[in-house]
Amino acid sequence: MNEEQRTLGEYVYLGDRNTDERLKGKTCAAVRRADGKCIRGKNGSMLVTFGNTKMVVVGRLLRKTVKIGAEKIQDPNPKAKRGRAKL
Repeated sequence: MNEEQRTLGEYVYLGDRNTDERLKGKTCAAVRRADGKCIRGKNGSMLVTFGNTKMVVVGRLLRKTVKIGAEKIQDPNPKAKRGRAKL
């Protein structure tokens, strides 16, 4: 991953009622290990950077915006119903 992709902001932080208003809706980038994986905590938290500031946030409140190194996969049967079959 080059520096340009790293600064794009991979996630949008939604926040919750306890989140500082300055962080809600802001883009952030995941802090990655040497092998390229995100740093996640045991309770679902994730280490991200807002600009130059590193913070630990709730992972469930992040939404991915940029897919780096992944191709978009087309559904072979888009009209197929999803979910459990009714009996």
